[in-house]
This record gives sequence, structure tokens and C-alpha cells, in this order.
Amino acid sequence: MTDQTEINELLQARNFDWAIKAFHPSDQAARYFAEQLDALKSFMELRALGECVPTIASLQSLGKTNPYKLDAFLEALVSLRTSEMIAAAWRIIQGMQVEKIEMQFEYGKSFALTIWLLSAYGENEDYSTNDIDDMNFLRHLIKSKSDNRPIINGFFALRHRKS
Repeated sequence: MTDQTEINELLQARNFDWAIKAFHPSDQAARYFAEQLDALKSFMELRALGECVPTIASLQSLGKTNPYKLDAFLEALVSLRTSEMIAAAWRIIQGMQVEKIEMQFEYGKSFALTIWLLSAYGENEDYSTNDIDDMNFLRHLIKSKSDNRPIINGFFALRHRKS
């Protein structure tokens, strides 16, 4: 089980106190985010991705080598609702490429989002959600063009650390 104190310290160290304050009640935020990390671990183990699961130690290490990737993951952890979409964000941060995105929405009736990822080794993974709060996932994608063709090439943090 993820230690609530450690996740709280990690969030505080990266200036994610806003996520703790926004959570209601805020004194339960660390417990909730620790549970989210544990649920992510269970989800990834079920998908045979256990060796890729982010832990407090691996996140602390990531923060030393690439704090921007850590911030992107923490934003996914605090803003997305399902383990499936947090896993998709993590896999993109680890280097998987977005191959396809499909979204369906009908006002007041339904929402569906599916992301297909491709690894450098040709492995495919797909992630789906019906929770409209997971639409935040799309806001974090980096988009560009190559020869006027659309490319999505990363998952980034929307908030920037104060200096």
C-alpha cells in the first residue's frame, strides 16, 4: 500500500498543494491519491504491465532526472478519474506513441474515449473510459505537424512549477 505521507510529500515538493487544497475534504487528499496509485498498480498488474508500475521511489527518481515528466504524471494522477486513463498517461510519459484517439459524445447521454498506443517495439495497448472527467486527458497531449500531417507526441503538465 502506498504511504499517504510519501505521496503528500511528493505532491508538496512539486508544488501540487493546489490539488490537495482543491480536494474536499482536503485532509483526505493524500489518502485518496495513495489509493489512486494503488488502484493504478492493480490495474497495470492485471494488464501484465506490473514491471512498468510507478512507485513512490520511481517517481522520486523521475523527479531528479526529468521533473517535467513527473509533473505530467502527477497532473494525471490528480485530474483523471480512472486507473485506465492514468495508466495511458503513464505509458505515454514512458515513451509510447499515441497511434489513434476516438471520442464519442452525445449530450446528456453518453461519453466514450479510447486511446490506442504503440511502443517502439511494435506492441499495441488500448485504454478506454466512459467517465467524462477523463476528457482532461486530451488537454495534456502535445500536438504538432509533420508535412502538414497531425502528430501527437507526448503528455505534458499544464501547470508550471514556480521558481
